[in-house]
Amino acid sequence: MAHATRAFIDARDPPAKGAILSASLKLFVRDGITETSIRDIAKEGGYTNPALFRHFESKEALAYYLFERIFLHLRASLPKIDDGPFTDQLRRTLKAYLTLLDEDIEAALYYQENIRQFWRLLPEPLRRHSPVNHMRSLLKCGVEQNVIDRREDLTLLVAALLGLIGQLGRMCYFREFSGRPQDRLDELHRLASRMLLTAR
Repeated sequence: MAHATRAFIDARDPPAKGAILSASLKLFVRDGITETSIRDIAKEGGYTNPALFRHFESKEALAYYLFERIFLHLRASLPKIDDGPFTDQLRRTLKAYLTLLDEDIEAALYYQENIRQFWRLLPEPLRRHSPVNHMRSLLKCGVEQNVIDRREDLTLLVAALLGLIGQLGRMCYFREFSGRPQDRLDELHRLASRMLLTAR
């Protein structure tokens, strides 16, 4: 995978930093943060322990940095909520999630699996613009357009949609899902639309 295309690597990052980030992500997803040592990361990335510490003060700082970078990438990729038809906006939102699964399944899975640990560490302004809040705003748009029944609990609908996407990501990682996720956008959009729009 190209260095600058990963969701957590900036094109301006030095090669050593990019290699360390890629190696740590692979190990954190496969083995867990707790079970991965600094030595493991350095060995996987092809660098020494001191090279790692030139970029990150600790394994925990590295793990948080990865989470924040992936969070910012995901947040930036989500389309703005506007006055357009709800179903079109839903499709664009689903496409953004499927694109991340296609581009960097490890990054998507790392974000999903570590949100509980790192969410409280994100600055408040970032938490206000979370993917959960984005999905809630999208569904409110559906209510305002009278395509989602206003009696429905939006929190449950948000959980259902994000849970569907999250489980799809896990199945992709474990190769229980054939093909590219983006190739299933039409099916996912139909399924999500039925779930949301037939509850009227």
